[in-house]
Amino acid sequence: MAVTRQLRRLRQLSEVYRVLSPGGAYYCITPNAVTGPHDISVYFDNVACGFHLKEYSYRELSRAFTGIGLRKQAVLFGNGAVNVLVPAKIGIMLEMIMQGVWRRRSRPTTNSILRHLMGIRLLGYK
Repeated sequence: MAVTRQLRRLRQLSEVYRVLSPGGAYYCITPNAVTGPHDISVYFDNVACGFHLKEYSYRELSRAFTGIGLRKQAVLFGNGAVNVLVPAKIGIMLEMIMQGVWRRRSRPTTNSILRHLMGIRLLGYK
């Protein structure tokens, strides 16, 4: 069943790539698995198993984007009022640092500023 879900996601991303104009961008917003879970699971588990059947990391999504041809990627960091566009590699690096912080400390609270800042906002360019 997990393979079937992966194939559906790959087909969806392939279709996104197909319909993008040359130079077009796909903007993906999703909770970050590193700081999750971001659904009701947060109250009883360390992995999303409620409303979000799958939460992703920047690394996973970046690999998927590259796999379908979206080789140029960027991350949008910010809070809506102030935003900064940086190369996806910086988002992946920060995520790796956060994984270390999360492992050493208890799980972040549901209203943690870092949880909100580390939500995934990934752009892939055709």
